[in-house]
Amino acid sequence: VEADRVDFDRRNNRLRADGNVRLTEPNGNVLRAASMELSDDLRDGFATALQLDTPQRTRFIADGARRENGNRTSFDNGLYTVYTSPKNPPDKPPLWRIRAQTIVHNQQEKTIEFEKASFEFFGRSLVYLPYLSMPDPSVKRKSGLLIPNFVYGDRVGAGMRIPYYFAIDPSRDLLISATPLSKQGVLGQFDWRQRLMDGAYSIHAAGIFQARPGEYTTSSGNRDFRGVI
Repeated sequence: VEADRVDFDRRNNRLRADGNVRLTEPNGNVLRAASMELSDDLRDGFATALQLDTPQRTRFIADGARRENGNRTSFDNGLYTVYTSPKNPPDKPPLWRIRAQTIVHNQQEKTIEFEKASFEFFGRSLVYLPYLSMPDPSVKRKSGLLIPNFVYGDRVGAGMRIPYYFAIDPSRDLLISATPLSKQGVLGQFDWRQRLMDGAYSIHAAGIFQARPGEYTTSSGNRDFRGVI
């Protein structure tokens, strides 16, 4: 633990740090805070004005946070997003972020839960969700909401692809996604994959009712509905 001031209460086995606090955890997480109080084994404690960066380039920012049993951290008035480039202006909002009244990161179950959350795109709120749960970024294969992706095209405009992954069993999975596009409406997609004894196959399908089909000049593009399988 690094800080302007660090005190250790031996009677209660508590560590108190104030001012420019920085804590690097064994798993690679880097925690910065205005102040922090932790048990001597770092399993329990709280922090104020917190920023937590993970090795997977995700970031938690909160007014305050509490850690319980070494694996459950609750963030108050929190933000969850990805790192922004150091070259970006410091006041520029990230591409996407989730703002929530409470964010709970359970490291044992590898889940992130959001209560009273709003999904923001370039600093603007797109949708409100009373509750949302997703795998944390260390999970390689688990059902849940995945990190959204930004898309852009001259004819479709700007949009955000929001994917949801279903890990059905070790041999099958399904990925569905909705992509709201500023010029054309909502594109729906699904991808099915299955491994067999002697090989594998996959099915991809997508469809959209275009709001502005006139953006395309060809007969295949200038139509109300377009789909692919």
